[in-house]
Amino acid sequence: MLIIAMVGAPLMAGSAAASQDTTAVITVTDADGNAIDGANVEVFDAVSGNPLGSPAMTGTNGEANVTWTASNSTTIDVEVYHPDYQPLIKSGVLTVSAGDSESYSASMGLTGDIEVSVVDSAGNPIDGANVDSNTGAISEVTGSDGLVTLSDVPAGDYDLTVSASDYSSTSTTVTVSDGSFATPTVALNGATSKGSLALSTSNATITGPSTDVQFTITDSESGEEVYQQVVNGRMNTEVPSGTYTVTASRPDRQATTREVTVTDGEETYQTLDLQTVEKTVTSTVSDGDVVDEVFAEVDLRDYSEGDNVTVSSDITMVIEDDDGNPTEYVDLGSVEEDYEVGGADDYHTVFQNVGGTPDGADKIVASTNSASDVQIVSVGYLAGSGGVGGVGGYSSGEVLIGAGIVILVIGGAAVVIARD
Repeated sequence: MLIIAMVGAPLMAGSAAASQDTTAVITVTDADGNAIDGANVEVFDAVSGNPLGSPAMTGTNGEANVTWTASNSTTIDVEVYHPDYQPLIKSGVLTVSAGDSESYSASMGLTGDIEVSVVDSAGNPIDGANVDSNTGAISEVTGSDGLVTLSDVPAGDYDLTVSASDYSSTSTTVTVSDGSFATPTVALNGATSKGSLALSTSNATITGPSTDVQFTITDSESGEEVYQQVVNGRMNTEVPSGTYTVTASRPDRQATTREVTVTDGEETYQTLDLQTVEKTVTSTVSDGDVVDEVFAEVDLRDYSEGDNVTVSSDITMVIEDDDGNPTEYVDLGSVEEDYEVGGADDYHTVFQNVGGTPDGADKIVASTNSASDVQIVSVGYLAGSGGVGGVGGYSSGEVLIGAGIVILVIGGAAVVIARD
């Protein structure tokens, strides 16, 4: 009889792999690539968050070895701390196979401290002042001592805005460098004095204020526009004390401009008279059209060959909202020309470059102003596609020729024949 004996432990299907020493070599440097000595390095399992091995300290070469036992590959997170640098926390930086050693380079930024002192014009601390940086990295509120103190702030330049109730806000730039202690003092002045500016419009031909009037308020000293809105003839707004240039305009009225002075704590009231112009013609801008040029046609039939006439028309583009209410009037300027009437001239066309259509543009309005010898009879535009659109103001059956453009009006429809 043959007897075979099996010696040793039985083979177990699916038995776990043996744990092995696994190492991450972390090299810590500054932003210039110089090794950082004395940095504390910690390694964590990226999945479970559990620490791996024991924290290690970098040597003069900037290296720290962290070793743990593992039976499978491990993806790690790394945290590095040093008192002179911004903490470094990185997730999923490296995957190390069991029993292997892998390297990772970590670059740390320098840090410093900031103490911001916020005071009033007399040097007294301001409690509750807000100190905010343009990057959002700093957002603090001063205490009763007027101070905000921040430690371990990453090196760099910070644009700080300091504000407080009843004070005018101000901005300053603070530079943080390695180990520095920046101590800026920011003085806030009392809040800017303000007054109220109330405006309305009038016109001898209508009852009550004109509707759909655009008011524009400009600071007379700085030239900065502080308000512009289309309203129903009246508006009231609060502005800092000072002198302002106020303009009321509407495409079918002569714009009125006036200089007014607003006093602290008082209401300044002004009525601006909008005089009716002699004639206004409107055309509609088709959706999608890019307006390159606007043209206006004037009537010369009351003049003879050789007569010299002044052509002058104010042109405005009307911006409307989805409900058809005007929200802005864009002044395209005045088309002006001194013209000698030719023998075959019944009409003459003048052009104004536009170079694009603002969003929401719905209408083009041309009006005859007081400087013009002749009346406007039509307005339209040349589109970027090469077409002509929005021709308005013609009477059926007229033939208009002038300035290189030939327009036939047949049954109320305008057809362009040529444009040089």
